[in-house]
Amino acid sequence: GVIGVLQANEALKLLLKIGTPLVGRILFYDGLASCFEELNVQQVQECPCCGRS
Repeated sequence: GVIGVLQANEALKLLLKIGTPLVGRILFYDGLASCFEELNVQQVQECPCCGRS
């Protein structure tokens, strides 16, 4: 569905180095309202996933 297409699109942007990937941002999709919302996120150094720990 919609989420799979968005994921494939982001993967292609990274692999082909085209467009602007969602690095440092989260894209929310509301299927009932058919709308998107984008949120900027910051890296937390102590985070085991995104930090330098």
